[in-house]
Amino acid sequence: MSKATPILLTLSLILALAGSVFAFESLFEARIDYGAGLWPCSGWSWAIEPDLEPLMFQSGEYESLPLVSDNPSSPLFKSRHSLHDEIPVEYVGSAIWTWARDVWVSGDYAYCTMWFGLVIVDISDPSAPTLLSRLYTEGIPNGLQVAGNYAYIAGGGGPNTLGCYLTVVDVSDPSAPEIVANLEPGPYSTADLTVVGDYVYLAANGSGLWIVGVSDPTDPQLIGVYDWGDARDVEVVGSYAYVSFGSTTYMGVVDVQDPANPEHVSLLRIYDYNRGIAVAGDYAYIANDDSGVAIVDISSVTPTLVMNYDIDGKVWDVTVDGNYLYVAVNTGIYDDLKIIDISNPLSPVEEGSFRSGGCAWGVKVNGSYAFVATERQGLLVIDVSSPNSPAFEGTFNENPGGKVSNVEIKGDLAYVSHSEVGLEIFDMSDPANPALLGTCPESRCYCSAVSGNYAYLGCADIRE
Repeated sequence: MSKATPILLTLSLILALAGSVFAFESLFEARIDYGAGLWPCSGWSWAIEPDLEPLMFQSGEYESLPLVSDNPSSPLFKSRHSLHDEIPVEYVGSAIWTWARDVWVSGDYAYCTMWFGLVIVDISDPSAPTLLSRLYTEGIPNGLQVAGNYAYIAGGGGPNTLGCYLTVVDVSDPSAPEIVANLEPGPYSTADLTVVGDYVYLAANGSGLWIVGVSDPTDPQLIGVYDWGDARDVEVVGSYAYVSFGSTTYMGVVDVQDPANPEHVSLLRIYDYNRGIAVAGDYAYIANDDSGVAIVDISSVTPTLVMNYDIDGKVWDVTVDGNYLYVAVNTGIYDDLKIIDISNPLSPVEEGSFRSGGCAWGVKVNGSYAFVATERQGLLVIDVSSPNSPAFEGTFNENPGGKVSNVEIKGDLAYVSHSEVGLEIFDMSDPANPALLGTCPESRCYCSAVSGNYAYLGCADIRE
């Protein structure tokens, strides 16, 4: 490839230093600029080989490389070639653990899935959550649940993970969690899960509902499959699994009395893209994206839609505690947390709300506190002892959200362009434990170059 051919990439930060590879944060989208022609590449990027002709770009979403024509004026997609075993990418360390995706609370600990894996936080003092441990997991983790001494994590999309998976982590010592098993039963990543007894019920996106036996957590076994729809979340009550299907906009009822042979019972069409689901009594509450919360009467195996309770923003997750429904809203310009009085499910009333601009992905309630996993603010701890006036209590957020779009390496220093923070400078002398040395807070910083004692930044705007 000629030096005159520019490549514009908004990508996961991959650092080559002393022969090692350090993957920092995942890609949102990329663009390859061949003069007069542009080739869009969206997904999660894990490796780039810039010296090959024609250019090859690896998308972790597909675990393969689109092969692009080397005609500068007319780049054309030619083929896709897997380099899964040809370009190994090994995680070494990261300074950027961000974007809390889900949370589970047990005792004095909050277990969070973030971009790189599992983070365990000590919440014995809710006003000052502190890091206890971090564990890198393959791919991008999503929902999780802790049962006994094990954390069960849904996710997928990593460079060495070709499909949907379940990761089982021994958390008997929260300061030293250890992966004890990985299961990859299908072609899609998994969105969420619920654990009931000796079974994990996996919402496996386009693979439907997967039932995994975990009587021995170190040796999970795929038991049964309900192969329909793009399952986003699941709750199990008694003999029935209530499944939230995403773009197909249905809620499904599945008989799981025999886990090896799940049987279709019924489907109910909902208005919008379905995400999280919570079941309490005779009602199911479904996070219904732009259409608020769908309230469904499940007193019969043929459920009926009661109403869609309107909420501004994209509703991503829901949980029920007592007479209240806690709603995670995934749009930063609106409230992150809504508290709805559902003592009468036929007539829900908003009781209170909290806004941080964090973009919420998940919510759990433990005692007087709501724990909200957010994209930009990390883990938020909200005092909900007075549901009509929820108040900020504490936060755990090592790094704000946003995109890492560029890096410059000079000796042991890494100069990182961050869309939310600006320029960050890290000491990389110990690659497994990068240390932040300083920050130049220019907002929306997308590129940088370092020469001598000066760094030159490309920013969308500048903070005075």
